[in-house]
Amino acid sequence: MVKKRYEKQKGDVITIQRYTRGLLARRRFQRRKEEIEAALRIQTVRRAAIARRVYKEKLRAEQERIETEQRLERERQEKEARERAAAISIQTQFRSHEKRRDFMLMKRSATILQSLARYITANRIADERMGACVSLQCFVRMVLEKAHLQRVLFGIRSLQALYRGRVKRQELNRQRDAANLIKRGLRSATLNALLNEWVIDVHAQACLGELDVMVDILECTEDQYHRLTEMSDKANIRHPDSGYSLLHSAAKCETGDVEVLITLGNYGAELDTKKGWIAVDLHGNTPLHISCGTGDSHLEISKYIFSICTGPKKLILYQNADEATALDCALDAAMANEDLSGMVKFTNTINWLLKNGARSRFWGTKAEILAVRESCGIYLPLYHHRLLIFVHLLSNHHVQYFLLLSTANSQSRTAKKQ
Repeated sequence: MVKKRYEKQKGDVITIQRYTRGLLARRRFQRRKEEIEAALRIQTVRRAAIARRVYKEKLRAEQERIETEQRLERERQEKEARERAAAISIQTQFRSHEKRRDFMLMKRSATILQSLARYITANRIADERMGACVSLQCFVRMVLEKAHLQRVLFGIRSLQALYRGRVKRQELNRQRDAANLIKRGLRSATLNALLNEWVIDVHAQACLGELDVMVDILECTEDQYHRLTEMSDKANIRHPDSGYSLLHSAAKCETGDVEVLITLGNYGAELDTKKGWIAVDLHGNTPLHISCGTGDSHLEISKYIFSICTGPKKLILYQNADEATALDCALDAAMANEDLSGMVKFTNTINWLLKNGARSRFWGTKAEILAVRESCGIYLPLYHHRLLIFVHLLSNHHVQYFLLLSTANSQSRTAKKQ
């Protein structure tokens, strides 16, 4: 019984091993078949790429050969054309030379024949009419002398007429030049007066914030400014009295509309250049000085001016003729107000300036001022009570800065008065 069970289990094991070996053999065969197919596909793709590259190289070589043949053919045709033109030119010159030589030969022959004929005729007349010839010679000499005298007189009269005409023309030219000079001076004076009127008008409209009227004046659409239509660089023209550019005038416009500056920028108004030039007025103020001195109502204008500047750090630290930065202008304008409501109108502008790295002309940055305060105490006079109120309206981050800055400004101004 046990033997039979053993024989049965042994047969089952052999059957299982046979099926397992068959399965493994089929799997190896299938994997080998897939590897062979992948290798065939790779070889097919590689051969196709090689064939395409060879075909492209052959096509490129054929194109180069055709282009070379065409270039050689063009050069050969151009050379033949030059040779043909040279041959035609040589033939033309040679034929012209032949014709001129034949003509000169015929002319010399005709001259000789004419001379001989005249000589024979003159001898015959001399032999036949000697007396008449003498009389005729006298008459001819008289006629020739008269003709010579008439020519001399005509020449004298012509010279006199030419001289008088030259004198008259010179006098007329002097009178014409004087008249043209007077006309040019009159036109220049009229044009300068018109230009001054145009400048004052466009700056006034920029200050008022009248965008449409300012654009009409810039484009010279009004009848009185038609003569200035061709004038270039209109957006950068300066006010004759203050030296303001249009950006200065727009920086303090009554409406506080930033579209005025954007429009001027579209017309070519320049704030600064990469070479370091900055638009300033006669007192050295930039448009940022003007807008910051106006307060929070023109904060958007200040931000726009700061954004279009190629050197914003230089602009915000730029000092005018009094060595004042834009921050100093804002502080001076805020301190000039007697009431608290007037000082409040400058808080956002001053905070924005400090946030962008502005500094005072006396004490520099906030870090430098705090360092000075730690090293030596600074006394704050009682008459700065308005500044104390103004400081509390600002962020706490800048309180010490404005206290010390006010003290420095007061001490500096007292020293200057003394």
